[in-house]
Amino acid sequence: MYMFNPIEVDAALSEAKIIPDLLGSHMQQESNHTRIFLSALCHYVEKTSPYSKDEVLENLNISNIESPSDLSEQMRLLFVHMVKVGVEDEPSSKTYTTGDVSRFFGVTVATVNNWINDNRITGVEKGVRFKQARIPETSIYKSVAGDVMTIREAAQLYEIEKSQISMGPLTPCEELQEILKEIIFFERKYGGEYKTTLAIKEVLTPIEIRDASEWKQLLHEIKDYHV
Repeated sequence: MYMFNPIEVDAALSEAKIIPDLLGSHMQQESNHTRIFLSALCHYVEKTSPYSKDEVLENLNISNIESPSDLSEQMRLLFVHMVKVGVEDEPSSKTYTTGDVSRFFGVTVATVNNWINDNRITGVEKGVRFKQARIPETSIYKSVAGDVMTIREAAQLYEIEKSQISMGPLTPCEELQEILKEIIFFERKYGGEYKTTLAIKEVLTPIEIRDASEWKQLLHEIKDYHV
């Protein structure tokens, strides 16, 4: 990843502050179009930023713009925010296993892996074959309804719910039971063990390819429990 030096950071921020002034006459003539453009940019930043809240974003209020100068200032705030995120060094963040994330959302590990493969959880660096992916807390989860949240937010909600119902983390025995449940699910779905079903099938459908990958991963994980 490219590392910006302090001079380059200052140059980028200066441009972010100047550009709205250069567009002044255009914004006066096409203020409604510019407002729509800024709204679209705001929604994009909110959906893709690794940070759930930001002081600059919280100050944006495009719906209450009353003059071209207000529009220019809102654009300036947005551009400055985008530049600040763009020039930052890669933020260090906590990472979670697929098992952790499955508990946050109350789903199976296989479901979390499917989300990663389907890009419903983005920003994940996939590990070595059969190894659990490490999921940064800044990764973005997108629901089927289009709602988004960071994994950090999901973890925080999970901790709040856990404290409210006094539910402790899963014990190794409980984790093993969850893995066995998922393996049994696949065995029932395909009518036998992996080695006698998908492992020997010559041509697999896309769904079978995905299930085979998840099934093999579960079988690999269960070896850690010396079953």
